[in-house]
Amino acid sequence: MPSQAGISRVILVVIDGLRADAIHLFPLPNLAALAEYGAYSFNARTVTPSVTAAAMTSLLTGVAPHMHGLTSDRFGMPRPRVPLTPVTQLLRGAGMPSSTFLAELPRAYRGLAERIARALAVDHASFRGQNASDVLRAADASLTTQRRGFIRLHWPDADRAGHAHGWSSNAYAHVARQLANALGALVRRTDVLGDPSTLAISLFGTMS
Repeated sequence: MPSQAGISRVILVVIDGLRADAIHLFPLPNLAALAEYGAYSFNARTVTPSVTAAAMTSLLTGVAPHMHGLTSDRFGMPRPRVPLTPVTQLLRGAGMPSSTFLAELPRAYRGLAERIARALAVDHASFRGQNASDVLRAADASLTTQRRGFIRLHWPDADRAGHAHGWSSNAYAHVARQLANALGALVRRTDVLGDPSTLAISLFGTMS
């Protein structure tokens, strides 16, 4: 794994709902190769409750759900019990931009999602597409031109397939392979394996 010294860009890919044992179960060579190249854990645990909104807010703020106030998958502005300083806010204070790319949201939630992005000090937020490939295309310009700061992509495909068809179904396995291919495309597009200034992080696991 390359030295962390000199890292100026972090690309975080959240593969929501992908089983922790997916690499060996399906198998997924792109994920396996990244694990072997870098550092990894298949035994990490998320927050309680293990729902996406709570986990993502904890990821960005560093506090538990009962402290930041989002304890369900209902989107809303948090009502924290302590002052929150999201990592994106710290990055902005240091002159480092942040971008986030999610799949399309229902019309009723778009305004709220934009408010949350502004509250998190995210410089560019995109809510476009239906799957990982769409989200990756929406992020293409930022992945190419944003050489500093933080880029987050959220891929909902596995979570949707798991809830709709089951976490061991053929449909779920098919989606898992598509997600691994999308991650391979991102790695090739950004050359993260050959770029010592970029740290790529992939988070996956089943959440409610």
